[in-house]
Order: sequence, then C-alpha cells, then structure tokens
Amino acid sequence: MPVLFPLTGKLDTVPAGKTKAAVGETITYRYTFFNDSGVDMENIRLITDSPDPHVEPLAESASPDGLYYPDEDVFRWNTPALDADTSITWEFKVKVKKPF
Repeated sequence: MPVLFPLTGKLDTVPAGKTKAAVGETITYRYTFFNDSGVDMENIRLITDSPDPHVEPLAESASPDGLYYPDEDVFRWNTPALDADTSITWEFKVKVKKPF
C-alpha cells in the first residue's frame, strides 16, 4: 500500500483490477498525484512496497528518480516541489515469477 506525504491532494493507482498474469510478464504500476490543494507543495514523498509476493520488483524501473530498497522491499520517491493544480506520475515495474 502506498504512503504519501504530505497527506493532501489525490493519488490514483494503476493497474487496478488486474487478476491474471503470465510468468515472465512485466507489469507497470503508476501512481499519479494531483496537487489540488491550491498552493505549491514541497518535499512530496511516495513510499510503496512490492504489490504481491508473486512478482519480482525491477529495481532500475522506478521513475522519475525513484529508488528500490531491497532490504525493505520498498520503492521510494522524493519530489522537491510541485506547483498548484499540476500532477506528477511515478512508476515502477515488476516481473511475474509465479502465475496469479
């Protein structure tokens, strides 16, 4: 489950509702944050763990400027600033290692 700081704005997650994937398939997860607060924001952070034990995180896939921490099994992003009424999209990829 993603954790977002500051706790304002709106966070949309993709893919939603995916129920099947083949072994070896790559799945992209996207988190889009809309700054609908009416003011510029600073130091926006997103932390999310791997979505499922059936997948292997692709560490180098975290963009823009995200990092994967294998010891914690989390991806982290830190965005220094985001203007009011704009958005940013973070994404990472995983490879399916067991069918689901």
